[in-house]
Amino acid sequence: MKKVLNMLIVTLMLVGTMASVFAMEYPEAFSQCKQKPMMLLIYADWADGYQQALNNFNNIQNLYPKDFNYVKMNIADKSAKEYNKRFPFEANLPYAIMMKNGGTIARYIKGSCVSDMACYEKSIKFFIH
Repeated sequence: MKKVLNMLIVTLMLVGTMASVFAMEYPEAFSQCKQKPMMLLIYADWADGYQQALNNFNNIQNLYPKDFNYVKMNIADKSAKEYNKRFPFEANLPYAIMMKNGGTIARYIKGSCVSDMACYEKSIKFFIH
């Protein structure tokens, strides 16, 4: 029983650590764009396909954890206002943007691709290599 409890505690600690690695707010990720590209998923919870896009975004985080700083942005949240000061939201939600070199938009990934894991991963591999 003690071994099981110890394993459970270690597992919970690892999950908490992984969640904090991926839990980055837009201002922090944007400020680090010179050192590390940012993958930004922009969505609205009322938009068609947003749940699949979120699932695929989470899968991409797990496949490429060190390649990007990851940010999920619901346009209804307060944090989205800061992003919208610099860049207008596109009408076709959800979509992803990859930024690098201090916040330059390097790649736009449309919603149909973000919702298709094969297409999404292909776009990312092209960007990385």
